Amino acid sequence: MSIEPTSVTVSRDPCGRWYVSLAIEAPGSGQAPATGAVVGVDLGIKDFAVTSDGEKIANARRLAKRERNLARYQRRMARKQYGSNNRAKARAKVARAHRKVAASRADFLHKTSARLVRDHDVIVIEDLNVKGIVLTGGSPKPSPTVRGASSTANSDTKPPATVAV
Repeated sequence: MSIEPTSVTVSRDPCGRWYVSLAIEAPGSGQAPATGAVVGVDLGIKDFAVTSDGEKIANARRLAKRERNLARYQRRMARKQYGSNNRAKARAKVARAHRKVAASRADFLHKTSARLVRDHDVIVIEDLNVKGIVLTGGSPKPSPTVRGASSTANSDTKPPATVAV
């Protein structure tokens, strides 16, 4: 059995790493066995989410440390002279720090959504207005994992019965 890619994409990130993305047509793996479980998810600021079962899902642990590192590298880069080799090296460090923050956030969101989908058949998710929360003074800086509300956008693990409320 030979599998041929339907599309090939080559890309490069700001850190200089090259990536090749292959899209192939593969037979479906089928559906997971039905659990009959229904859960509501309330996205929050202090905790990442609270389920209707009472489970509190804490925010990503390593994200705060990686954001502090990013801020430190950005401050160092700001002190470098434009056009210098040292600024170029500092810029590469900032790009690597950005990549680590993004990877940590994506990993946390993927693992959390995959676990919710694996354990529940129907998931009802709050439609969170983060901008409104910040503007009304509810929180000076919402959790980065909540900021984009991208937890509901993990389409590869999203079940067909996901509803944004």
